Amino acid sequence: MAQIAPTVGVDVSKQRLDVAVHPDEARFSTSNDCAGWRELCRRLGPIGARAIGARAIGIEPSGGYERGVIVAMLNAGLPVRSVNPWKLRQFAKAAGWLAKNDRHDAQAIACFVATLPTRAVQHDPARRHLVELVTARRQIVDLRQEIGNQIEHLADPELRRMQERRIRQTDADLVRLDRRIAEPSLRSPRLPGATTCFVRCRALVRFSPPLCWRCCPNSAAPQTVRSVPWLVSFRMTSTAAG
Repeated sequence: MAQIAPTVGVDVSKQRLDVAVHPDEARFSTSNDCAGWRELCRRLGPIGARAIGARAIGIEPSGGYERGVIVAMLNAGLPVRSVNPWKLRQFAKAAGWLAKNDRHDAQAIACFVATLPTRAVQHDPARRHLVELVTARRQIVDLRQEIGNQIEHLADPELRRMQERRIRQTDADLVRLDRRIAEPSLRSPRLPGATTCFVRCRALVRFSPPLCWRCCPNSAAPQTVRSVPWLVSFRMTSTAAG
């Protein structure tokens, strides 16, 4: 008689990882730090060995607190799957699981991974680094726009000078970030032609957000800018990460 391959759900919070195993209904918790990651990998090692090529371990994004444990599990050779938060909520509602706490969420993730298709998580350091830079750039652009809106309504000369200094600093930070984003060292096999697009597109200059797909509205010659589909997913990823 064929046995059902176990699946695992990991619910992530800032300080703790709640883990549930389906269909065994085993549950345990570890700390969300290096010691806890080692303990988690040690306890899930046998499950990962039994689930090669299968679904195995599901984890839901949690504002960046999941990044460390994901890298630790991937380095340990465990098959990690990403769970869409919205789909997980709908799945839990359909199953009648109305209670919401960390332990119930871990069980819901484990059942979700056992039932529905999920996306395998891949660790790409270059991609993660670029996501961090793009996210930081977007935040600085938003900050500059906010300061600019405030200056328009300031009557005090000293306050205006203070805010103008902050704008000059954000301008300098944007220039440095643009250079970092365009560095060849940030190239990844999954991001072909990234550096070329960043260098050619005027959207990266000064205060404009990086829009480099199809016809870039911030480019002087939009027809010359190549379509870069990966940047669309990049912006989505960086928004979620931010």
